[in-house]
Order: sequence, then structure tokens, then C-alpha cells
Amino acid sequence: MVGALADAMIVTGAATGRTTSAQELRTCRQAAGQTPVIAGSGVGPASIGQLVGLADGFIVGSRLQRDGRAVDPERVAAFLEAAGEHRI
Repeated sequence: MVGALADAMIVTGAATGRTTSAQELRTCRQAAGQTPVIAGSGVGPASIGQLVGLADGFIVGSRLQRDGRAVDPERVAAFLEAAGEHRI
């Protein structure tokens, strides 16, 4: 039984900042049963539309930072606008 001992399953891209594959999310969603599936990398304004409906949640981190350091308010605003368009 997949996910029997996990609170959620996190699916990531090939590396930090790389978008999580929609196909991998679909595959994990089918296998996970009732366990939530989280898109864990590469979630940003350009990718959120293709990931909505495939994941139960999203980890958003480095896409909101400038130069890998401080959070950039403009990037946060752009992400929230894109997410709002998809009602998440």
C-alpha cells in the first residue's frame, strides 16, 4: 500500500527549480490513493496552470527568491496573481 505511513507524497523535478513533470504527478496520483500528492519543485507563475488539478498542494520556494537569497515581493505578487487565475 503506497503512502500508508506517509502524510503526503512529494514529487519533484529533476533538480531544484525544475518543474515537476505532469506525467509523474499523474502516475503518483493514481498510485497514492487517498494520500495527498504535492508538487515539490519548479512551481511558479508559468507552471502553476499545468499543475493545478494534478497535485493537492505545492511547495514554492526558490522561484520566489532573487539570486537565491531574499524573497522578492514582485515574484510573490506574480505567483499569487497566476495562482488566483486558477483559483488555488
